[in-house]
Amino acid sequence: MDALDQPIGDLRRAMPGNYEVKDPDTGPPRLVGHFTEWDTWTEIESLVEGHFFEQTPRAALTKTLQENRDRMRCLFQHGEDPQIGKKVIGPIEVLEADDVGPYYEVPLFKSVPDLVIDGLRAGQYGSSYTFRPTKRPTVVQRPSRSAFNPDGLPQRTLTEVRVIEFGPCVFNFYQGATASARSATDEAIVRRLLDDPERFQEIAKRAGISVPQLPYTDSAPAPGTTLYSVQLQAGVMPAEHRRAERLYKRAAEYAFETPWAVTPRILAVIQTILRERLSGLRPSAEEIQERISSGTSTISSDAAPAADGPVAVINVAGTIMPHAASFSNVSQSGTSIEDLQQQFRDAMASEDVKAILFNIDSPGGSAALVPEFGSEIRDARGTKPIIAVANTMAASAAYWIA
Repeated sequence: MDALDQPIGDLRRAMPGNYEVKDPDTGPPRLVGHFTEWDTWTEIESLVEGHFFEQTPRAALTKTLQENRDRMRCLFQHGEDPQIGKKVIGPIEVLEADDVGPYYEVPLFKSVPDLVIDGLRAGQYGSSYTFRPTKRPTVVQRPSRSAFNPDGLPQRTLTEVRVIEFGPCVFNFYQGATASARSATDEAIVRRLLDDPERFQEIAKRAGISVPQLPYTDSAPAPGTTLYSVQLQAGVMPAEHRRAERLYKRAAEYAFETPWAVTPRILAVIQTILRERLSGLRPSAEEIQERISSGTSTISSDAAPAADGPVAVINVAGTIMPHAASFSNVSQSGTSIEDLQQQFRDAMASEDVKAILFNIDSPGGSAALVPEFGSEIRDARGTKPIIAVANTMAASAAYWIA
């Protein structure tokens, strides 16, 4: 018995097109199509799965379409896109078997980026799905040679699978390829291994593959070098560096997936720095500081509030963010919304403080906790004089606080 007879784990398949975007008279645009086709022999060439032909009969998906529909999700790029993340792009309103394959209709959320919808309309994406075989497939190891299988590769027929997610994806068109679909399992496994280089070393060693054990360095990689290639070359990355990479990933997810109330230029700079960092580029702290703080703040958020006199001065400088320490390697000119809340509460509670002054020079920032803080300030009116001064910018989230 081999991997063809008993596949393990989640598998992925991708194919070009096989969808369209429809615009109804009312309501949002609808993504409609099939994420696979019945009884179509597809050549699978995968380092993980092997080299064979595969087909999916209608019966293989009957159970999952009937019993697992409520647990399926429609995701863009398997939920791995850095901008959209693991958010669903729309509810699955129709999912049924027709003569072609599993047919779906998904009304797209208004928040799906225009760039993605434009690409879908232009047919620039493919269709993909992730599934898990729940019954042993039927395998013919030495089939007769045929027109679609002239080399007599093994042929596998899936018997029952559980679909986990489906949706549009970036489909890699390989020059000279004739297959209508491909395995996307290798890419998924590589992404997981990049997050665990020690596991990668272990698997490579068992497979008899020599991976160089180069020392990890904080120096900037050569031009054109990506984080992917650095990790592969470095082999095992020290734990402190792995933690730093995970921190950047979480920061990127936050920057791309949550609402912001900030000037467009500053948000674009933050997202650009995170993209560069995740791709392997390592701009210096001075370069980051110059790009993100130029022209945005003339005061320091590090200065303690002047609460030893009758007026407590609370500085709101730079980009406002919750847990600002998570972005400390992206922006040194940020203000923690939690720190602002604590300073305000301390000033309100102090009998020595007779008035509170917000000294603001900020382009705004994340919308998280800002409405709540604004309401807290508003509710405190009448207790003590509360004054806000734009010195010299109070935009978006900062204006909300003011």
